[in-house]
Amino acid sequence: MNAQVGIQDTKGRSFHEETNRNGQMLLDLIKECNLVSISTKFIKKKGKLWTYTYPNKQKAHLDHILINKKWQNSALDCEAYNTMISVGSDHRPCTAKLRLSLRASKVSKTKKITYDWSKL
Repeated sequence: MNAQVGIQDTKGRSFHEETNRNGQMLLDLIKECNLVSISTKFIKKKGKLWTYTYPNKQKAHLDHILINKKWQNSALDCEAYNTMISVGSDHRPCTAKLRLSLRASKVSKTKKITYDWSKL
């Protein structure tokens, strides 16, 4: 989406000063679909935030990792890797560390039915 999300929309955890048009559309999508961007959830140095280099060597944070708001506490970390050689792209790969704790649903205790087989 080439979305640049500004500081005012990420509680100061952004690479950009202002949100662009695509960034506003991304924020609308996040709100409408009950998502959260974990790319801007964690406090990182500027060097760990940018994900794209323009031909004029200017850097930008264009790639975001979105998860359902229900699972936002499972996100432990999110950052961009420094290397782009193995990917063959002008975008840096973004990674997220997640911790999942899955539980089986609670089964309600039902009364055990006993049959009187002597009446047959």
